[in-house]
Amino acid sequence: MSRSRSQDEVEADLAFHRTEWRIQRVGWVLVALFLALAVGGLFGNGPLSRAHADGAAGRIEYQRFVRYGLSTDLVVTPAGNEHGVNRVEISEAYLEAFRIEGVTPEPAAVRMAGKALVYEFASAAPGASISFNIHPQRLWRHSAQITIDGGAPLQISQLTYP
Repeated sequence: MSRSRSQDEVEADLAFHRTEWRIQRVGWVLVALFLALAVGGLFGNGPLSRAHADGAAGRIEYQRFVRYGLSTDLVVTPAGNEHGVNRVEISEAYLEAFRIEGVTPEPAAVRMAGKALVYEFASAAPGASISFNIHPQRLWRHSAQITIDGGAPLQISQLTYP
């Protein structure tokens, strides 16, 4: 017996629907993965985005992923210093990609030293932080060398999303 034309059409429709369901399931998995990464902070503030660099002279806390047009903070916590002055040196290449909108507390002095900008602060209590409010000026990946109180340079890397 031969199949009728309608049975062939039904089987073709079933094959099409099965393929469509598989594609739909893959799509749902991708959407769920995207949402989980977004909630985790891949596209902004969250646990995946928070980062820090530690050295003998102090610690830097920053966001790995920042949005173009939105400000973020770079928090520097110097270790104890017996000289009465804290110095934070930021590489020039980083300052071309980010504009510093404010520094808390206000620096006592700001000067250029080679290819870096040096901020000098009167020493505060041990564990006191210095916060740089920065605003991205360029897209994509940017690296910086930041030196705290003349210690070894600490490397940070940030990605600016459009």
